[in-house]
Amino acid sequence: MKINEKSAGNQSGFTLIEVMIASIILLTGLLAIGAAFSQGMQVLAQLPLQMIAKEKMAEALDQITANLENGAINPVSTIPANQPLTEIVNLGNGRPPLDLGALGFQRTIRVTPVANVWEVQIDVSYMRAGRRITHTQTVQVRRN
Repeated sequence: MKINEKSAGNQSGFTLIEVMIASIILLTGLLAIGAAFSQGMQVLAQLPLQMIAKEKMAEALDQITANLENGAINPVSTIPANQPLTEIVNLGNGRPPLDLGALGFQRTIRVTPVANVWEVQIDVSYMRAGRRITHTQTVQVRRN
C-alpha cells in the first residue's frame, strides 16, 4: 500500500494569520457601521423635540408680534421669563403623546426696544440626555 503524501507547496487555503487579520478588518468595519447607526438613531429620536420647539417659537412670535403691532402689550413688563410649557402634544402616526412639562420644555420671551423697532427674541429649551438644548429665534417688529 502506498500512502499519498502531499508536499507543502501544493496545499491550498488560508493560514491562521490571514484569517485573523481578515476577521479584525471585518470586525472594525462592523463596529464603524454600528456606531454610525447609533448616531443616526439619536438624531432621529431628537427630531420630534426640535420640531415642537420650533413650532412653539413660531406660535409665540406670531402672538407677540400681533400684540406689539396692535399696542396690546407693554413689551418689557408683561412677558414672564422661563415659562414652563405643560401641554400634551400628539405626534400622530401611532406614536405616544409627548408631555412637554415632563421633558422640561421652557420658553423665554425677551422684547427690547431698538431704534424704531422692537427686537423679539424667543428661546425654547428642553432636556435631552441630561443636558438642556435651546433653540433661539429673533425678529424685529416695527414700532408704531
